[in-house]
Amino acid sequence: MRIHEEPVGIVTGKATVSSFQFYAHPDTELKFGDFVVARLCKETRETCEEWVIGTIRGLENINWLLSEGKSTFQSLM
Repeated sequence: MRIHEEPVGIVTGKATVSSFQFYAHPDTELKFGDFVVARLCKETRETCEEWVIGTIRGLENINWLLSEGKSTFQSLM
């Protein structure tokens, strides 16, 4: 079992008690079923004392240049 002491990603968007989405650091090797721990902060971000644990239930690899229409496949070659 691997335990990372440093952050492996950033939570984005809406987070609920049953799910949250996060962007993983590109150098982090995560797999389906891995456990992650997220720090829960109040809206003011002054206190971040609560933690939640979850498992990875889905992975996506997205090329933002292509998906946002800012580049084409041919221009990347």
